[in-house]
Amino acid sequence: MSRLRYVPLALGLLMAFGPAASACSIPVFRYALERWPAAPYLAVVFHKGPLKAEEQKLVEALRQAAGGDAPANLEVQAVDVEGKLDKSAEAIWKGEKPTAMPWAVLLYPYELRIEQKAWAGPLAAQLSKGLVDSPVRRAVVNGLAAGNCAVWVLVESGDKAKDDAAAKLIAEELKKLEKTLELPAPDMFGGPAEDAFTPEARQALKVAFTMVRVSRADKAEEGFLDCLLGVDAELKAEKRPMAFAIFGQGRALPCLIGDGINEDNVGGVCAFICGPCSCQVKAMNPGWDLLIAADWSAAIEGRLVKDPEVPALTGSVSTPLPKEEAAPKTPPAEPAPAPAASGKGERVLLRNIVIAAVAALILIGVASAVFLRRRDG
Repeated sequence: MSRLRYVPLALGLLMAFGPAASACSIPVFRYALERWPAAPYLAVVFHKGPLKAEEQKLVEALRQAAGGDAPANLEVQAVDVEGKLDKSAEAIWKGEKPTAMPWAVLLYPYELRIEQKAWAGPLAAQLSKGLVDSPVRRAVVNGLAAGNCAVWVLVESGDKAKDDAAAKLIAEELKKLEKTLELPAPDMFGGPAEDAFTPEARQALKVAFTMVRVSRADKAEEGFLDCLLGVDAELKAEKRPMAFAIFGQGRALPCLIGDGINEDNVGGVCAFICGPCSCQVKAMNPGWDLLIAADWSAAIEGRLVKDPEVPALTGSVSTPLPKEEAAPKTPPAEPAPAPAASGKGERVLLRNIVIAAVAALILIGVASAVFLRRRDG
């Protein structure tokens, strides 16, 4: 978890090198909203023998959540543990200690390479619903759909004084940033002032943020908190307030913790989100996708970004599986956007990769130096 302390530095490096890598006047939050569909989670439902009618309804309800009017970035597979399990199913089932059947296991998107499970428990009606939807998640979706650059989620520690202080600092800083932060201008890179937006789209853009607080004791948010905190084994044990900036289609940046929730760090994160999109490849940007049910197409209400060199990405949520049981498959890694046809587009993409690699090496070097200094001290 110590690496989370260097998030502002990493974002600063990306901002510093970004303009040199790609002259793109599209802010990160808008590009992410239109071009970075949320990667799918995998829910594996283990059961013994044929599913009973009530159990089948629960599985179908979970599948419908992945393909309804507000589809969740979720794939659902059912596995009979009394049958022969393939290696992937056996690896998931191994170590589980179910208290009731059917037993559901939720895995993070394949692209994250996270071994720990996002959530596991009995497939009861209230849990299967809370797994993909909750009041806080709806507040996040509504905030992003309303045009906010990001929605900040403050995970409370339980210490009212500390939580109130953190919320006050974030709220005050966000108000300041809404007045001082500027979105990338068409001619900010010194070249021809050809805007990446239509005039109507640029007028609709604004620097705005909102914040929502969530208690760790809120039963309705158990699924959300499991996905949010499960990316790092130490986060669930953390006793201090934590603040996450969520943007795009529900993409969370690494959190600010305790004393790390300060004006400089909040400002640095917001500046990154509102800054120019220097790298169009999603996997090379910080953060991870949360499990959220939302109709992002309706929220966007038509694409505003005028960017012909990068093809629009297709949705990442798959069609629900047929009713017959199937062994879980490891979802493929999300394909990167195809490079532009022109040589210029290829050179831009290559520069993006090199710059991102250099930034990562600098970040690792700084983090290692600080760690060794503290250890020696």
